[in-house]
Amino acid sequence: MMNTPLASLIKTAQQFHPHGIAPWDERYTETPEYLRARAAWRLALRNAEPWQRVLALLRERATPAYRVRELTVPYMHPSWRVALVCEVKPLTAVGCVSVLAPVFFCYGLKGLGHDPEVLLQERPPEVAVGTSMIEHAIQEVFGYEPLSPENALAIVPGVEIERCPPGGATLVAALISNDLNHYV
Repeated sequence: MMNTPLASLIKTAQQFHPHGIAPWDERYTETPEYLRARAAWRLALRNAEPWQRVLALLRERATPAYRVRELTVPYMHPSWRVALVCEVKPLTAVGCVSVLAPVFFCYGLKGLGHDPEVLLQERPPEVAVGTSMIEHAIQEVFGYEPLSPENALAIVPGVEIERCPPGGATLVAALISNDLNHYV
């Protein structure tokens, strides 16, 4: 259950993404919103210890059926990212902790390699077990709220984000990642 109102999360997302300017516009990187997002990453990187604790908990708790894989690419996605890769099936549980808001998002990937299918609501047992492990570790360390798939797909008005259709930037793209199947 999410305690933070959806409107509050949308307002938070708007603080980190420029209004009325496309990501490919050369002025985009000079906007106060863009600079705030960069500053949020710098702060997160200076205080990475909680994320390292999440990774340590997952390495400690993951069964042999899963391989822990750190997927964080600072500044590329506005979140810390981790995957539990199922060793026997082409399924992956992914967890992302926003560096912009006190929320996290877990989902699944079906298939390995380039362009796996994103599973937002459908969670095969292997994905459900993996996302549950990730959720528990994130909540234990950060105390953050999960972003539901329904709220994740809410539109953030006035914001354009790469890989999102014009006028269609979602909360998950703004606070977590605009490319959920980016598997580094």
